[in-house]
Amino acid sequence: NVIGGFTALFFVFAKISSPVAASPTGAAHGEIQEHSVVLPERHLTIDNQSTQDELAFRILEGEKTFLNFGISHTKEMHMIVVRNDLRHFSHLHPEKDWSGTWRVPFFPPAGGTYWIFLDFVDTKGANYVIRLERTYLIDKGPEGIVKNTRGVKEIDGFRVQMKPLLSPTEATFTYTVTDREDRPVELEEYLGATGHSILLSPSGNLIHTHAEERVPFFQTRIPEEKFYRIFTQFQIQG
Repeated sequence: NVIGGFTALFFVFAKISSPVAASPTGAAHGEIQEHSVVLPERHLTIDNQSTQDELAFRILEGEKTFLNFGISHTKEMHMIVVRNDLRHFSHLHPEKDWSGTWRVPFFPPAGGTYWIFLDFVDTKGANYVIRLERTYLIDKGPEGIVKNTRGVKEIDGFRVQMKPLLSPTEATFTYTVTDREDRPVELEEYLGATGHSILLSPSGNLIHTHAEERVPFFQTRIPEEKFYRIFTQFQIQG
């Protein structure tokens, strides 16, 4: 099982509104801090039930458990977990139990403050992104944002190349994947798409976009930031 993770740095110039508000400070060990967020139609809140090695939460609408989830790329819930210096990345899929509580095992590879993005749609197709925050008081290891501008990655014998095309209003990122003999690699469907791309800025702006074409390209509008780090996932040979 080969999942290609690709990170790069690019400058963009578009400006649109972001659904994620500014970060609060002072999250304690083991505590999840909820961020205010602009949501279509609804105001949803989080009932946190997490433990040291599991993320667990209910989504509430008023005092009732919110259960009107739709399916987005084969899943009801996508969870993006990234340390706030963009060094550590996980794309998880919690499972909902009988009480409406979402659960997924998670313990980070290094300490620090992590952003936890809950990305889902309702039964009408409206998209929601809620950002939570949790601090783990263990060894942090290397810290600071890595500004890697290379357009090529070597991953498990595969060569992943990404070419950006930027305009004042949107960005397109086109990927080619080849093997050791420089032959094109057939990408398989992964969670209902040829590829998944997560764009994150140091201020916490998140964009989750997908490619459907066999030569994958991702096109998106981007809020104005100095740079984004890009995590892109493909599936090759199962």
